Amino acid sequence: MILEACVETSDQAVLAEQNGADRIELCSHLEWDGLTPSDDLLNETLSRITIPIMAMVRSRKGDFVYSSEDIFDMKVSTSFFKDVGVKGIVFGGLLKNNEIDFNALDKISNAAAGLPLTFHKAIDFTPYPLKSLMALAKEKMVSTVLTSGGPGSAWDNRLVLKEMVAFGKDNNVTVLVAGGVRFDNLPALHEFLHATAYHGRRIVPNIG
Repeated sequence: MILEACVETSDQAVLAEQNGADRIELCSHLEWDGLTPSDDLLNETLSRITIPIMAMVRSRKGDFVYSSEDIFDMKVSTSFFKDVGVKGIVFGGLLKNNEIDFNALDKISNAAAGLPLTFHKAIDFTPYPLKSLMALAKEKMVSTVLTSGGPGSAWDNRLVLKEMVAFGKDNNVTVLVAGGVRFDNLPALHEFLHATAYHGRRIVPNIG
């Protein structure tokens, strides 16, 4: 079972590693649900921890419907992150109808050039997250989908998540369960879902 800690400072990353996190998702501005970390933040964090870093690529706050200029900025960030040694890219884009923007995803995937790609919680804004997961699995551009199974918490959406986890296991996509997942409620959630990976700001204790 992989425990991925969502952090926005290098100090939090160090504490996450010390307290048992297997992997970091590094973001800036978690108050806006996470934006692209600065180059300085990424380099500092890389120098201080040994566990893998997944880097968020999200150029602005707000919705997930991106312009060509947004995509260009995120491609530049993706290429930089690949060169400095992150272990994966976290991205998600939607069309105006809230379906997945596969054209944007393809562009970021090409910029990542072989790095594992996670489609983030933008999937929870699609009309049917399970159907969206199936579409992502069919296109084979992502290895992981970060999801709460829809709006709300993972526990609230546990029935949908259970279907998503089962589908992911059968189709080579890791469902990374998020949404209010903490070290203290993880045992009950895992007993129900039997997922292979969980994500949260408090996925391990004492992150700060």
